[in-house]
Amino acid sequence: MSEERATDASDAAAIARRLSARAAAAGDARDRALAVRVACEHALRDLTHSLGVNGVQALLARAMPLVQGVHPSLLQLRVGRHLSPSIEGFAPSIEAHGAPAVVAGLDALLEALLTLLGRLIGTDMVARLVEHDAAADTFDEDTT
Repeated sequence: MSEERATDASDAAAIARRLSARAAAAGDARDRALAVRVACEHALRDLTHSLGVNGVQALLARAMPLVQGVHPSLLQLRVGRHLSPSIEGFAPSIEAHGAPAVVAGLDALLEALLTLLGRLIGTDMVARLVEHDAAADTFDEDTT
């Protein structure tokens, strides 16, 4: 892997960790799994606003096979094709694989998504798309 790709992957991993860490202040493993699910759904929603439903589905189609072999808990999960995507199959996956495995799988999926997108548009833009001020729920636009 080239040095630039390694940097993009590590930057995307750092973004994914920040998103998960913000959500993971919750207590037990099941609460953490739910919090990471919400963080993933927020990131998917933010990306959908920027890339459209088809753009996010294309990223998911590339990212899922990269992580499902290592994280079989993801095999039961599906992401709805909506402007505000939700992760479906969450409870059955936790029952079958346990909350820690689902957390690890969602973290890996988020990292893979952000890494793939970072290769296309740069991790600085990825960070801007998914780490904006959630309270404002809009992006600052340069008007100059």
